Parts: sequence; C-alpha cells; structure tokens
Amino acid sequence: MCGTRGLKAFYAISNQSEDYKRLKRKKGVLAVESNRFKLIRLLCDKMISSHCEETICYPYRQPVADLLVNQSVVFLQHGITKDDISSVYNKVSKNLSLFITASSIEQNSIISNPDYYLSANEVKLTGFPRFDKLKNETQKIISIVPTWRKNYLEKVDDFHWNIACEFEKTAYYSYYNNLLDSEKLNNFLKQTGYRIQFVQHPLMASCNNYFHDTETVSIVSDANYSQLFSQSALLVTDYSSTVFDFAYLRKPILYYQFDKEEFFTSHTYSAGYYSYERNGFGEICLGTDDLIDKIIDYINDGCRLKPEYRKRIDAFFAFDDKNNCQRVVDAIKSLNK
Repeated sequence: MCGTRGLKAFYAISNQSEDYKRLKRKKGVLAVESNRFKLIRLLCDKMISSHCEETICYPYRQPVADLLVNQSVVFLQHGITKDDISSVYNKVSKNLSLFITASSIEQNSIISNPDYYLSANEVKLTGFPRFDKLKNETQKIISIVPTWRKNYLEKVDDFHWNIACEFEKTAYYSYYNNLLDSEKLNNFLKQTGYRIQFVQHPLMASCNNYFHDTETVSIVSDANYSQLFSQSALLVTDYSSTVFDFAYLRKPILYYQFDKEEFFTSHTYSAGYYSYERNGFGEICLGTDDLIDKIIDYINDGCRLKPEYRKRIDAFFAFDDKNNCQRVVDAIKSLNK
C-alpha cells in the first residue's frame, strides 16, 4: 500500500488504550509498555508517529538512549500546526528527521521559526495521510469539539489526566454548560430535528460527568473522529485543530472563544502565525447568545459553507486529492538517499 511493499512495519499502541483490545491480535501490533516494543524501537530504521511523547521517542535510559541518535524520526503530526509548539516539538528535543505539513503557510511558519531548529529539507509539504480517508455523509448533527485546558488538569501519565481544580467554577464549564442547557437552542433543535454531540478532548475525559445527556444533546466519551467529520453538518470549537479535518470537507465552522487571553497564557503553546480573524474558517463568537444565534442561522440556511470561508479553505490547503499518503511515503523513502 502506498509503495510500502517489502518493508517490515510495526504499529505501536498503549495497552491502556481502548483501541488496543481491538487491534492487539493484528499482525505487527505492539504494546508500547512491552519489552518487544522497546527492542524493536531500538533496532528500527525509522520511527514514524503522530505523537512524540517521551515514552515513544526515548523509552530507555542512558546510555542505551544514545543508540537512537542515528535513527530517522518522522513526525506525522496529529493536527495542523497553527500555533507555536516549538517548545515541545523541535529537532533538538525529538531528534526529528521529517516534519509533515499540509499547508504552505504552516510549513513556512516552522521553517522560519529558529526555535524548531528545522530546515526546508526536513519540513515537507505532503498533506496528511488521514485526509485520504475523509468522506462526506452529512446528517443533522452539530458537533461541539473544544480542546483541552492544561491549567485545569494534572498529569497522571502520558495517557491520563485528572481534574486539578474546582471545575464547576471554571469559565470552560460555565460557558459550555450554559450553551448545552440553553432552552432557546434546545427548542430549536427539537423543531428542526438536529442533535448536538459534545465531544471533549480525550485528556478532558474526567470532566464528562459534569455534563449530562438530554433529548437533543449527547455527551460523547469515546469519539470516532473520522465518523464525526463525516456525519456532522456544523462544527463548533474554540481552538482545536480538528477544524482543519472538518474544513477539508468544505463544511462550516464556528469558533467559541470566551477565554482567548487566558488560554494562550496558560496552555502548552503560544499563539503563532494563524489568526482566527484573518485566517479562520468561520465566525468568532465571544458569548453564548451570539453563538446560539449563529448556530440557528446556519441550520436555517441548510448548514452551507459561506463563500468567504470557502475561499480561505481552498487557499489554505496545498492539496485536495487522495494522494497525501503516497507523498508521505515518498518523503520517508527520500531519507535513504
């Protein structure tokens, strides 16, 4: 597939993941906690990952870890880089050989930022492999997909975080709870046959119990994101990079940014080249009432993408085909030359 014939490939996943139960019997699947993974990770020629946590990049102590220096590390990314994440993902700390991008403006923002320590030879514009599988099967579903909040959580391990604050007193809880409980919005949803699915970031899973299902709202704990993108008619987020997958399907987006200043001073990254006002794919709402009015307007218009945002989306993505996977494989093979 995609020119990988003859290559010996393994897929690493935590045995703490729900997907591990489904995948563990497949050929080549390794639990990252296993000694077998650590051995193969040590001997492999290339490590290709959408994440670069320490347990993946450096599962060993010194001096064994020094043996990884000459391996090729390919960062597929798990979302478009729209902010400055150089403090976490850079060549020095992660030993990156390739950094995969999907937009020329994204690519240039990384190359031009000295804190990434990456050049044009290492930052490749290919598109994301997962874009090849996106499809459009739109239903009467409004998906609300906020990103996580570092300052509300404490880390347990690479896969689990717990609430570290009085969550019900946070702006996050207040604004999203008011939105989901809105009588005006819920009555309109009943009249039109639309439903809301509220999908928190996996790191915020411990906060799901603070919200509740209703006749028109479902709290989703374990989302299938490809299905979410396919079936949703409108996506509401704050700062999540999931909007880029959704925008790739040319569907409408709304931004709910009630805590913008707090977010960019307390999260794991800083605001980068991407301006929601200049580059965003939809309207920005600072208050609940404004957001509800715009959701209603979009539903009344059949959730059609507005021409001005279609132009922005078309200009942003470098490719709009089904060949992203092949371009990534070709870029990885080029490392051998």
